[in-house]
Amino acid sequence: MSDFPPPPSGPLDAPAPAGPRGNGSAGRGYDRVPPHSLEAEVSVLGAALLSRNAASEAVEVLEPEHFYRNAHRTVFEAIRDLLAAGEPIDTVTLTEWLAR
Repeated sequence: MSDFPPPPSGPLDAPAPAGPRGNGSAGRGYDRVPPHSLEAEVSVLGAALLSRNAASEAVEVLEPEHFYRNAHRTVFEAIRDLLAAGEPIDTVTLTEWLAR
């Protein structure tokens, strides 16, 4: 007799059965990290610092809540505020704005 559990009976790519929270993670719901890409967040913020047009486009499409890391949210909010105030978007102005 084997010590291994039997193989799954359904397709391997089928979603996990819903757990008590009904989220498909068999009861581990809030223990999972949401999908995110810190590299993508840094790329968006970097592009916004290099190009006012990129900053404008990012502000049109994104909200602070779209950023996983709190520091990235804060920087994005500052870039959004600088744009709204008609200020230049660069590292010096951003640093001064964040120091307020």
